[in-house]
Amino acid sequence: MPKISITGTRTIDSITQLQLTNFRQLMIEYRDKGYTHLNHGDCQGADEIAHEIAIELGLEIVIYPPEKTEYRANCKGANVAIHSEASYRNRNQAIVNNGHVLLALPKSNFEQLRSGTWMTVRMARKVNLPMMICYPDGRIVKENFGGLFEEQ
Repeated sequence: MPKISITGTRTIDSITQLQLTNFRQLMIEYRDKGYTHLNHGDCQGADEIAHEIAIELGLEIVIYPPEKTEYRANCKGANVAIHSEASYRNRNQAIVNNGHVLLALPKSNFEQLRSGTWMTVRMARKVNLPMMICYPDGRIVKENFGGLFEEQ
């Protein structure tokens, strides 16, 4: 059962309409390719949005919540499995390890060092997990798809 993993900004106001439109379309495309699950980290912002889209699309959802509760979204619903709380680093690694593709929604058009989203992207790069980064300016960058790197 192929799984989509998600990482993204917890600042919902920084998610652009282009980013959201592209992300929703990618979720639909992956569902149509047979992906049945969504993994997310239960933070406000991108995780909440992905959760709602997954419910609309009929995907099963696996949540890897953080130990710190300050930014927790507390997502719930039918077809939702919730793992034990973990540190951000361990939770992000679990999201990478348990997905077949990573969709990322960063809040900026460039990589940042002190960012959970970018930490998760770097973790995915280390294990060559295919990923698509949906930037705020509307670009979608694909990485680790059979060694190909392309930008839309």
